Amino acid sequence: MPKFDAGFVFDPSNPIKRYPLIKNGENIASVRFPNTYYYYSDIDTSDAGGYFDLTKFDTVKKTISGYLEFTGYQLTSGIPGSFTTVKIDNLPLIKDTLKYNGNTASFNFQDKTMAYVNTNNVTTGMATCGSNRIQTVLIYIRSIMFDKPVKISIPLSIGKGTYPVYPDIYQYIVPCEQAKITSGYSGRRIDQFGVVESGTVNILNIDTALRKNATFNIRYRDTTSGQIYSITNGKVDLITWNAWEN
Repeated sequence: MPKFDAGFVFDPSNPIKRYPLIKNGENIASVRFPNTYYYYSDIDTSDAGGYFDLTKFDTVKKTISGYLEFTGYQLTSGIPGSFTTVKIDNLPLIKDTLKYNGNTASFNFQDKTMAYVNTNNVTTGMATCGSNRIQTVLIYIRSIMFDKPVKISIPLSIGKGTYPVYPDIYQYIVPCEQAKITSGYSGRRIDQFGVVESGTVNILNIDTALRKNATFNIRYRDTTSGQIYSITNGKVDLITWNAWEN
């Protein structure tokens, strides 16, 4: 039997109603079939989403009931799935204390397929590296159209302007003391990587809190197939990140 989950921003003044599932919105749904993938509604494509009709809210048992209908996508393959009139009885109600961090990104894949990135798939961290203790923001982006996680490293010491992108793959890597922007991706095989062939990152704005807005265009060469992948019209808005040492 498939397992359905729904998450939504509860309206305490009028709880029994229809909650829309909007791409990159606050209300989401997912389904997982045994021994297979999850399908998620929170994907930035034109047909993703749907609704959840809340018909019962039990404050004593802390359960909800209703009907769920949505179109979702597998994150790894981009395969869509539609689920209609799914009845949910006494689903446990769990209060989620997580807050959306505000980081967003998007890009075009292979110059033709618009591959908007789910905001939940933009993760960031700040690391210090090398003898000069250079601080670098690490950006990880995943899209259903390009299932290989893209990593872009931007030193905090770099200001506004357009900069070349260097490879970030073990034997090709640029020492972090040089404070250069690097990028790459990792594939499904342990020996599969994306080596930067060419690319630029244009940092548009940095405020006093070091929040960044940037655009990027990068070409990668796959180390196993030799295929060239192009990412164009990339945009990223960074609001916050976590720090760690490496």
